[in-house]
Amino acid sequence: FPTRLLELIADEVDPKLVITAGCFIPDRQPYATLSHCWGKIPIVRLLESNIGAFRQRVPFDQLPKTFRDAISVAKAFGIRYLWIDSLCIIQDSAEDWTRESVRMGDVYRGGCINLSAAGANDGSEGCFFERTSEVVVPPIYKLSGNVDVGCTSSESLCCLIDADYWHRNCTLSPLFCRAWIFQERMLARRILHFGREQLFWECRQENCSEAFPEGLPISLQESSFFLSKYIYEQFLSGTFSTASQSGRFLRQWKQEPLPEERLELFWEILVADYSRCELSFGKDKLIALSGVAEDVYRLQREHCGAERSDYLAGLWRAHLPRSLLWKSHFPQDRPHDYRAPTWSWASVDGPISWDDARWDDCLQYESRIESASVETKQDKYYFGQISSGYIVISGPIWELDWIFSPDGKHMVVPSPEEVIPRWLFHIDGIARDMSCVSVPMSNDFGALTVHLDVLYERPSQIPRDCFGLLILRYGMGSSGGPCMLLLVRVKHARRTFRRIGLIMWSERARAKCWANWKDFEQGAVII
Repeated sequence: FPTRLLELIADEVDPKLVITAGCFIPDRQPYATLSHCWGKIPIVRLLESNIGAFRQRVPFDQLPKTFRDAISVAKAFGIRYLWIDSLCIIQDSAEDWTRESVRMGDVYRGGCINLSAAGANDGSEGCFFERTSEVVVPPIYKLSGNVDVGCTSSESLCCLIDADYWHRNCTLSPLFCRAWIFQERMLARRILHFGREQLFWECRQENCSEAFPEGLPISLQESSFFLSKYIYEQFLSGTFSTASQSGRFLRQWKQEPLPEERLELFWEILVADYSRCELSFGKDKLIALSGVAEDVYRLQREHCGAERSDYLAGLWRAHLPRSLLWKSHFPQDRPHDYRAPTWSWASVDGPISWDDARWDDCLQYESRIESASVETKQDKYYFGQISSGYIVISGPIWELDWIFSPDGKHMVVPSPEEVIPRWLFHIDGIARDMSCVSVPMSNDFGALTVHLDVLYERPSQIPRDCFGLLILRYGMGSSGGPCMLLLVRVKHARRTFRRIGLIMWSERARAKCWANWKDFEQGAVII
């Protein structure tokens, strides 16, 4: 059981807070959990000053509407206990939050059902909304004449389905945009979403709604979301090959992937989806995904072995160095508070992804990881917050020197003359559009693209003393070109760097000059 629960007594209006360690709760007594948006309105919270009073009663009439609705639903289901974060974690105790945050995964795994206030922007809106019941059931049309709908009858009844049905009602809902909710969805056994138009259901076997109580059509699922609880469960149970949606993953490869390759892509899709969600506090970037990371860790040990299963600030040792090649899509300002090393996607805000071309068979690694480590804040809990981290990597490194033209829109990048000629970087548009710098080349070396990790107000703010570290390059017949980390040297530390971006070359960049890059190999520490 969680440390604390709200006890809901059928014939009493007010719930009360119970400390489960000192309270007799019958074995296997179910409890529900609530997922909700806090919003900006003040809500009743558990504090060190009121915990004693809440153990006697939590005034029902002082609770926000979402909490009141959730209590009513739980009672209607005959569930006696309910877990709500703001009422079961002491909100003004950093010590209690630290202790309880690492148990969050177990809280949602252990609940019998998760009540999701998907349509509410804050606690004042509740779980139930005024709606037009006619729009719940999709319209039925009779097709007649020479219309091929895969039926033998000349007159067929067809259901008209909105292709954005799930996406509009769930994915774009206020709740689904929150990072903590991403984990809660994946870990809870079953979820009842209270949307603005109707109820939706997610569990480890099916996705349903009031419109489709027997299950969403497969075509609708594939067009609406990439990663569902069903696929998540397929991975955890080791039966992923039977998943109806598996083709969306497997088509990344030309042949059947190895289990660890499939697991790597699964993690990347998880993280890419998670990175699109919002956090009120950036320091929660890793802890809000810790429960999911714990689940994947068990699979890592099974398929990759214990020595390659270390979790390193959002990356896995078994996936290095390839997993270093993430790119930021909409760079934002560098976070003020430390949350992860710069080589981790968790160090930046906004959506990130990995390049699918990395699954090409025709690639060659040019760098190797010598060592990697992170320091944790929570007593060696490696899935939570960390205080520092580094990787030691050996590979070809060359120096870049940004030279700006008078108009500030162009940069020249000198490089070893015997290897590659000078390149002209074209930067067009206003500074805040400079998230991705495309560089067309006028010779046989192909084009390259620079993906910056963070936002720079002006081109002149980009550090001028930069370095490129070649991670991998592709051979003939592949769909990608060389991939490199864009680094900047730490002051007074010759071999220590921070990552500031990713450089990706086009597939044309396979000239003989690449063969000589081993001459530039050296060791580097990236923090």
